Amino acid sequence: MADDVNEGIENALNVIVSTTGSSENMKKDLKTTIFDITSNLRKLFGKLLDTNENKARKIIELEKQVVNTKEKMEVGRSRSLYYIAEPSSAPQRKKHGQTVSKVEQLSGVRDKLYSEVVAGKVTHKVYKITVTSSDNQTGETIKEIMKSQINPTEI
Repeated sequence: MADDVNEGIENALNVIVSTTGSSENMKKDLKTTIFDITSNLRKLFGKLLDTNENKARKIIELEKQVVNTKEKMEVGRSRSLYYIAEPSSAPQRKKHGQTVSKVEQLSGVRDKLYSEVVAGKVTHKVYKITVTSSDNQTGETIKEIMKSQINPTEI
């Protein structure tokens, strides 16, 4: 379609130039003005065509970049779908004093250590109580006294 428009414009300008050249009644100044204007019009149309071609090339390049980026995103999404958060049973190999799993080697993502996962969680501490008798009673009598006075279901 652009070629048809280009040829149509070129033909119209050629008709103007040929009509001006064949006309004997026109003054010389008028003929030179028409020739200059048609020359300028040809240059301007040429620039328009160049800018359109440049923009078309740029659009094609950007479309290729979009396709490449979408492919990379799909690869990343597919890798993240198959990532397992549990510790891997894959064989380990040593690398500078650290173990590196097969999952990390393939995907480039390191498995989290247990200490890293639970680092932000609050843990309840368990305390041990030692009870002694002031009357020098045996351990079993102390247990019986505690069972009779303390209800474990309330605790």
